[in-house]
Amino acid sequence: MSFSKVWEYVNPVIVGSTDQEARLYSVPGGAIDKITSTQRSQLLNDLSLNGKPLKVYAPTNSDKSVGDSFAEHLIKNGNKVWHYNFSWLSPAFDGRLGAAHFVDVPFTFNALGSEQAKNFVGDEPPQKLANTIHQNWIEFARTGQVSWDNYKLTDRTTMRFDVDSEAVNDPERDVRMLWTDYSF
Repeated sequence: MSFSKVWEYVNPVIVGSTDQEARLYSVPGGAIDKITSTQRSQLLNDLSLNGKPLKVYAPTNSDKSVGDSFAEHLIKNGNKVWHYNFSWLSPAFDGRLGAAHFVDVPFTFNALGSEQAKNFVGDEPPQKLANTIHQNWIEFARTGQVSWDNYKLTDRTTMRFDVDSEAVNDPERDVRMLWTDYSF
């Protein structure tokens, strides 16, 4: 196999995030209840973001992530990228866990029945969602393709995984715009 054929095989990438990444770290131990609005405002002010971060990161969205920033960097480095957001709100921790980091993993591996998964997805997670995500990952492993269009800077197609999953264009524009001039 030639080097170019190997590169074609490893070049495709699926990248994404959950809608509420940080909740895994703030909900189970109760830290979320200790963060005051003053502390949240001070942090956003100290970051010197563009636009109106207090509006974008309102308390209901306070842990939104910049998931598409990574996809953008991968594209600029020549990769073919498919981007997703995991948006299903877990009922775990009295519904406060939401679409936290790791909640997508039992769906990805179609392992909803495991005892470990139940801690994050509850007792009756939607099998339809697991089937959709799992099938896309299997197809990607087989062919390097998934069921939605790849991410391009012109439309930023993103699969929003939820009970009823759908491809949407540029769903995190407001968050992304805050971070455009931020030096990482």
